[in-house]
Amino acid sequence: GRLIKPFSSRIGAQLLAVVSIVLVLCMASLAFVAIGMVSEFGDYSTRSSEANIRKNVYAFMARITHEQAMRYENTFNRLAGISGVIARQAGVLLSSQAVYAGMPLNPDEQLDIYPDNGIYSNGPDDPTMVLFWGGKEVPPAVGKQIAALSHIDPLLESVSSKNPEAAACYIVTEPGLTRYYPNDYGVEKLPRTAVFDVRNANWYWRARPDNNPEKKTVWTN
Repeated sequence: GRLIKPFSSRIGAQLLAVVSIVLVLCMASLAFVAIGMVSEFGDYSTRSSEANIRKNVYAFMARITHEQAMRYENTFNRLAGISGVIARQAGVLLSSQAVYAGMPLNPDEQLDIYPDNGIYSNGPDDPTMVLFWGGKEVPPAVGKQIAALSHIDPLLESVSSKNPEAAACYIVTEPGLTRYYPNDYGVEKLPRTAVFDVRNANWYWRARPDNNPEKKTVWTN
């Protein structure tokens, strides 16, 4: 009995040690697996969060872009409507040119030729700049047109003041007459008539009735 008891104690101690080692190994394995799962879950969460954030950012940017595009579209539509009003008013004045020319809005308006480029222009103190490209002198018919179209100046001024997007408001007629608001006395910046004539501009040709039979606002660069 004395021999068996110590022997049993040694076996018990060995079994306890083995069981302890097995438990430690199991715990280590479980810890490794748990760390791996946590790491994998963290990576998945990160990927999922990144995908959600990217998706939300794209959706936000798309919404902002759409809203900005709609604002631009509204601005273009509004300016197109305004240009139609200016065109119709000019048409009314020209169709009754004899009446309106007899009572010009600015009777003291005087055009003089600018010697550096051969373009006629009124003075820098007038509210609206008037230019004439049509020749070496201003024919009487163009003089009547100038007088009649002076009645459109308040409309040009009103449109310009109420629409900050517009750098200027102006009309150009077939004889080569231009009324331009505001008057920045741009005649000094224009090349000679042999080099540049406003009636040869791309926007002028695209807006002409024969190239624009529907008489809609035409947009150019």
